[in-house]
Amino acid sequence: MFGFQKKEVFVTMDQEQYFRAVTALREQGIPFKTKLENGASMNVIGRGRTTAWGDTLRRLDTYYIYADKKEADQASYIIRQALHGTKK
Repeated sequence: MFGFQKKEVFVTMDQEQYFRAVTALREQGIPFKTKLENGASMNVIGRGRTTAWGDTLRRLDTYYIYADKKEADQASYIIRQALHGTKK
């Protein structure tokens, strides 16, 4: 289904937005794949990222959502609707 035909349709560092987007795609029956870049496993100083005391490394996680190229526009639209209502 995906192979080389997948397209990135959403990227966020906000866990709540990620779960809202994934839930919306599931509810609409859109197949998707996800990827998580775990900020805690990165060399934070080497990447130029710093956190304030008390800030969690979870905030450095980056969530990616991919859909089949044929359904990418529809997936992007569904995610926008779930996060922002009727805005395009």
